[in-house]
Amino acid sequence: RPPSIHVRFDHVTVDGEPAPGLVAITTLWTFNNYDALTRAGSGVYFYIPKLQTPREALIIEKLLSRLEGLIGVPAGTLKIKMLYEEGNAGRQLPAIAWVLRRRLLGTNVGRWDYLGSLIEMWKDDPKGVFPDPQTIGMATPTMIAYQRYNALLMLMAGLKSGEFSNSAPIGSP
Repeated sequence: RPPSIHVRFDHVTVDGEPAPGLVAITTLWTFNNYDALTRAGSGVYFYIPKLQTPREALIIEKLLSRLEGLIGVPAGTLKIKMLYEEGNAGRQLPAIAWVLRRRLLGTNVGRWDYLGSLIEMWKDDPKGVFPDPQTIGMATPTMIAYQRYNALLMLMAGLKSGEFSNSAPIGSP
């Protein structure tokens, strides 16, 4: 799992600026492991954390497309799973899935960061209504709705020509 797109590596710079850790790790992993993985009958798969917008998804898509071009493989060869754990990402999940459609195997949901992101989103709400991560489990109504929304979108993303293809929800029931 590479670091989030938001994490910068101070020791890897581009034009004097810290590079996104995701770019450095994904590039190095692909170049160093693609041949060995394909010889072993596998492929290159990444678990991408914390994408929040279609723009961030496009950065991932462009990076992986560029790497595929550099190693001479068809578009969509490099595959990903995405950790969907930010409340804001849910509002844009259909667009994020569309941007990543050539390579997205599915999304996984996460409770702690999701609840934390809701607290961050609502921090200025005058009613002060915040979820309590200590008392909310994956089987509470709001978390079930979160999981079902994710599952529905991934099933729809995997539907091609009336048949299910390669996207499915991953993780919590």
